[in-house]
Amino acid sequence: MPQVPVQSLTPTSPSYVATTSSQVWWCRGPQPVGFNINGTSYLASIKSGLVTSPYATIDDVYAISVPDDQRFDYAASTIATWLSIGAAKVNEFLGQRFQVPLTVWSDTVVWANCELTYIGATRRRGINSEALMSEFRAREDAVLSWLKMARDHELTPDQRLSTQDQPVQALQYYAQPGRGWEVNRGGFYWQYPGAIGKTRW
Repeated sequence: MPQVPVQSLTPTSPSYVATTSSQVWWCRGPQPVGFNINGTSYLASIKSGLVTSPYATIDDVYAISVPDDQRFDYAASTIATWLSIGAAKVNEFLGQRFQVPLTVWSDTVVWANCELTYIGATRRRGINSEALMSEFRAREDAVLSWLKMARDHELTPDQRLSTQDQPVQALQYYAQPGRGWEVNRGGFYWQYPGAIGKTRW
C-alpha cells in the first residue's frame, strides 16, 4: 500500500510516492503542475490538502455493500471518489484515538469504508422510496455507532493498533444532576443544582 506523504508547510512541487497505479500526490498552487515520470509528461490537478488513502478497494465495495442487481448502476470512478470521502469520515472518528491513516486495520474498517461509500454514492444518485431511505438511515446509523464505539474505547478495530492508542480517552459529556425531593425530619426539602441552601416546604 502506498505511503501517505506528510503535509508540508510550503510544498513547491508534487513528489512521486509509489510505483503502483494509485499514486498519491500533494500539490498546491494557482495552476496545474507539470511533471515527468520515466520521460512521460503529466499534468497534476491542484488539490488543497492531503489525498486520503481508502481502506477498501472498488471491488470490496461491490462485494460487500452494493447489491448484485445494482452493480452496473455505479461507475467505478464514482465509487473511487466516495471511497476517499468514506475513509476521511472513518479517520475523523478514529483519529481521536489512533494515528491516522491507520497502518493496519481489520475487516470491520473495510466494511465501514464500503458502507459509507455506497451510502454516499446512492444519495448522490437519488433515492425514490421511503422504505429505501429508512434502510439507508439504519445502515448509516450502524456504521456511525460502530465508529463512535471504536472512538470511545468500547471496542478495538484491530489489536495491532494497541501501540498507537492515544493515552487520553475522548471527551464525554454528562447532563446536570437530576432534580428531586429529599425527605428529612420535619418536612420535605427541594434540592436543585448549584443551590447554597435548601428551601423548606
